[in-house]
Amino acid sequence: MWLQSLQTQGPGIEMLRDGLGYGVAVFGFPLAMHYVCRYIDRDARYNLMVAAVNWTAPWQSLLMAAGYLLYFWNLVPPVMGNLALLLASGFNMVYIWFVVYSTLAITRGMAVLIVSLMALIQLAAWLLTQITAF
Repeated sequence: MWLQSLQTQGPGIEMLRDGLGYGVAVFGFPLAMHYVCRYIDRDARYNLMVAAVNWTAPWQSLLMAAGYLLYFWNLVPPVMGNLALLLASGFNMVYIWFVVYSTLAITRGMAVLIVSLMALIQLAAWLLTQITAF
């Protein structure tokens, strides 16, 4: 029902959609990880993991900016620009995986699941901002 109300047009609704998406993006992963860490008995390492993941953000942003620079400014052939974005995104995912794996001291597979959860939360946040009337 509330998703249908977000399909209407108008500046207030657009701000609400963007705000919801931003809220999910910012608070979704830490909140989900709070419960995941409780479930897998890693409560004591939760703060370390969140701090470490947050510290990766500048490096991720820098790497993605370089990829977008190559992609959007056509500094390389289009295929190479696509490859640059793919490599930057892939490296960032592996980097986050390593941070989660090492800070929580969990198995590699569990770290993959946690990084996948993070990606799903980010996707849900982005999708919330894309709701439009049809």
